[in-house]
Amino acid sequence: LKGAFIEQQHRMQEVEHHLKSAMNLEEEQKRKWFEERKKVVTLNEQVGVLQSQLSGQAADIEAERKKNLLRMAMVKREMAKSVMEAYAVAQEQKGSYGEDLTNEL
Repeated sequence: LKGAFIEQQHRMQEVEHHLKSAMNLEEEQKRKWFEERKKVVTLNEQVGVLQSQLSGQAADIEAERKKNLLRMAMVKREMAKSVMEAYAVAQEQKGSYGEDLTNEL
């Protein structure tokens, strides 16, 4: 009877040991899960910040592109105006040159 009691105590100690190991493992897993969750939350926040920065940069780039298009359009208009003025001057000079030739003949 005493031997059975001692054997039962050993079994209870083993079960207690396994239970403590399982509880420790569960606590360790919870701790790791919370650490990983914290990392994920931090990364999500960083991604949000980066997305916001990229969105702002994209808007700045688009605004600069539009300004450049307007500048290019102004330059093209100025070039066209200069060409038209040069053509008018050339036509005027051509006419006076023709008159000078006619007068000399």
